[in-house]
Amino acid sequence: MMKYHLLNRSEIKLHRLYTVFITIILFIGYIYGGQPVISISSSVITPRLRALEADETIHWRTLLNYRQSFNNRFEIKSLIEFGSENYRFENPFRIHQLVVQTDLLGHKIKLGRIAKWNRMLNTRVDGVEIVLDTENFGSFDFVGGFDVSTDLDNSDFADKNFFMASWDHGELGRNVSLAYWVKESAQGYSYFTGLSLNKKLKGIRFSGTLNFNLDENRIQYTRARISKKIGSHSVSAGYRQKRYNGIEVYPWSKEKIELDPTGMFSLYSRMGKKLSWYNQYAHRFSDNSELDYLKSTIQYDTYQVSILVGKQDETSIVGVLIGVSRLAFHQFSYGGSVAYNALEVGDIAEPRNSSGLYGWISWKPNPKIKVKLFGRFSSNTYYKQDGRGGLSVYVTI
Repeated sequence: MMKYHLLNRSEIKLHRLYTVFITIILFIGYIYGGQPVISISSSVITPRLRALEADETIHWRTLLNYRQSFNNRFEIKSLIEFGSENYRFENPFRIHQLVVQTDLLGHKIKLGRIAKWNRMLNTRVDGVEIVLDTENFGSFDFVGGFDVSTDLDNSDFADKNFFMASWDHGELGRNVSLAYWVKESAQGYSYFTGLSLNKKLKGIRFSGTLNFNLDENRIQYTRARISKKIGSHSVSAGYRQKRYNGIEVYPWSKEKIELDPTGMFSLYSRMGKKLSWYNQYAHRFSDNSELDYLKSTIQYDTYQVSILVGKQDETSIVGVLIGVSRLAFHQFSYGGSVAYNALEVGDIAEPRNSSGLYGWISWKPNPKIKVKLFGRFSSNTYYKQDGRGGLSVYVTI
């Protein structure tokens, strides 16, 4: 049975504060601001099968993306959600981003709920961000405040301090970044450092990210890749390791999921205007069990077929994945995929006992409106089965 949360006085004051803040911003924007940019997306879906334990039969939500500038001095950015209560969110009102940004002497200042999304860190902070840009020494970024949850009823993050200092030099695709950040949790403070690099030297591209947990003296996340383009071919070698929290992959899982370090060697060949062939060999390093697999993908236009052949210890397995995405005619498009013994987690694929089915059809009557109907079902060793389907509507104003 769905449980409800009784708000205490401090939480009610917090909700009122956000409501007043949003009302003031919208009023000022209407009186003094320029032309706002607004997009709205709504969806009604059946929940994941695991969510049925919470007796939620239908899940719905509406996302409002609002952006407006004021005489090129101030800018407001927001991403606000209103949706049904469920086992993850007890409050229907959720704030993903709500910031006021200004430029002062060539430097940026942000105040509000700040979303930090980069190669080293994904988090939201209630606080302030200051970006100092220099002409010859790159930019320095400082973020301070409280680590937060988008759900206003979730007090797990309440008063949990967060601080981050980072340095970035270069342009997108040709840059290097260093970062240091501190996060507070119920167990105390945790300290991290990170490095991100993307450079091209004599036709060879080097890219990678390394996050290190200073408390536990271990790698939290690492990804490295070196690639070289030779005519219509591209050769690359890479290495990947990440420790997931279960909720990052499967929202109902509270346990940590660790992917063992994986080394990859890839060859991409463009064989025509619409035809390409991609091959990847990977080796999963593990103390308990080793996995070797080869993934071969042929893509023609928007049709794709992938074959996975792997061997784990003494057991061999073959998997296949077929997908398509097509424009049926002027206003309609469709797509979908069928997978058997082919499981993908992020950018890593592996032959594993599993099955999956996904399909969708969309209607776009004009450039500002899109309607999408979809359905998905999958089964693998991480959970018995998972399925959902629904309708999404996207509107840009």
